[in-house]
Amino acid sequence: MNRRRSIKDLAPDAAGRIPAPSPRWFSRLVVPTGIVAAALGLLLVMGWRGLAPGTPVRTVTAVVRTVPSMAVEQSEVEEGSVIRAPGWVEPDPNPLFVAALTQGIVEDVIPLEGDRIEVGDLVATLVDEDARLSVKKARARLEFAEANREIAASSAKAAATERNELVEPTRRVALAKASLLQLQAALSEFPTLIRSAELERDQLQDEIDRKEPLVDDGAVAEGVVVRLRMKLDSSEARIGSLREQRKAAEARVEAARAEVVASERDFELLVHETLELEKASGQLLRATAERDIARAELEEAELRLERCQVRSTLAGVVIERLSGPGSTINFGNGTHGAHLIHLFDPDHLQVRADIPLGVAARVGVGQAAEVVVDLLPDQTFRGEVTRFLHKADIQKNTVEAKVRIHDPSPLLKPEMLARVRILPAQASGTGEVERTIQRVFVPSDAIVGTEDAPEVWVVEDLQSGRGTARRRPVTLGTAEESGWRELRDGVLPGTKVILDGGELDQGDAVVVEGSEA
Repeated sequence: MNRRRSIKDLAPDAAGRIPAPSPRWFSRLVVPTGIVAAALGLLLVMGWRGLAPGTPVRTVTAVVRTVPSMAVEQSEVEEGSVIRAPGWVEPDPNPLFVAALTQGIVEDVIPLEGDRIEVGDLVATLVDEDARLSVKKARARLEFAEANREIAASSAKAAATERNELVEPTRRVALAKASLLQLQAALSEFPTLIRSAELERDQLQDEIDRKEPLVDDGAVAEGVVVRLRMKLDSSEARIGSLREQRKAAEARVEAARAEVVASERDFELLVHETLELEKASGQLLRATAERDIARAELEEAELRLERCQVRSTLAGVVIERLSGPGSTINFGNGTHGAHLIHLFDPDHLQVRADIPLGVAARVGVGQAAEVVVDLLPDQTFRGEVTRFLHKADIQKNTVEAKVRIHDPSPLLKPEMLARVRILPAQASGTGEVERTIQRVFVPSDAIVGTEDAPEVWVVEDLQSGRGTARRRPVTLGTAEESGWRELRDGVLPGTKVILDGGELDQGDAVVVEGSEA
């Protein structure tokens, strides 16, 4: 049986003659440890900006403004100073939209993409059943309000007639006087009645006095005298009643006399009639106002019904239809909540051109330009720079300019790719170049250093509100407006400029705490 043979079997003394390898501490321990330490150090350095406490600062964004340039001699204009910029065709000066003027459901949109429409053309219809019912309801409400006003007018007319003719006041005075005379006549009868009752009493008393002595002699029965005394008592009571009735009649006469005085005074002042007239006039005014409100509601309902037929207020060619049958018109539903179609006027087009920031200072409003569109590569359109957007695109490092196209071709459409060549400024009659240029402006408070060596603090590597403070030398311009100073060099548009950088050092970590427009 074969067994495995070791080195000792082959050379018994070889183990003693082969030296043992030396330990490799440097490669096995120091090198890996150094690599790990270097990696940790690199991670610490890279994460230090996020871990280290930053200094709170306030910043503003450097902006671009148009300023008149200094006139230069025509000979100083560079021959090869044509500026090229890409762009896209768009309506001039703004996009055009035809919108519905009332909310509702779209029943139909008539024009198609590419159709030309004129002012007043019917472009869409809305479902109008609700609007028609609203018109009927408003018309009925108006008729009801007009009827109420007629009633109020009649009441006011009657109250005015009553006050002017004085029929009721005259009647009240006459009735009061007649009542007074009647009561006075009744009062004048009481003395006679009382005197007659007293005479009757005196006769009974006399007869009693004559017959009472004869009762004892038997000549007159006692019952006769008793009956006479009863009549006498009745006569006394009647006299007392008449006297009380006279007092009551006198009181009624005084009350009637006071009523006559009050009626005559009321006749003079006409309080009741004036109050009724004022009340009727107020009711007429209220009824008139309700009639006018109902009339306005009817006009509003009729206008809403009329607006269910959407007619164009603009002329142009349809770019796209933004709504279709069944769509909901809702004024609060975003930018195009009420828009039906998107138009453009083929006679008014422009190019939004991206001007590189490095050459933007050489472009001014009014400069001539040439536009070439891929659709017509052999045709060059004349143009003119009309305005700049005062906001740079920091990602593309450009600022957007609007270039109007003179005499555009009917074949040009919005969003077509275009190439713009902005020509050098033309000479004026004095041999000088008149133009405007774009300059960077920052607040005057952000400029530090001396007048001969001005500087500004800026934030670099800005991420999540944290960055690094850097001090940059700048070149000041001459323009100053509302506390902002022109910079000719040193800062690009869109740069975050620190306002309170007096205590900072180069490379300090900063935290943007607040920004100003």
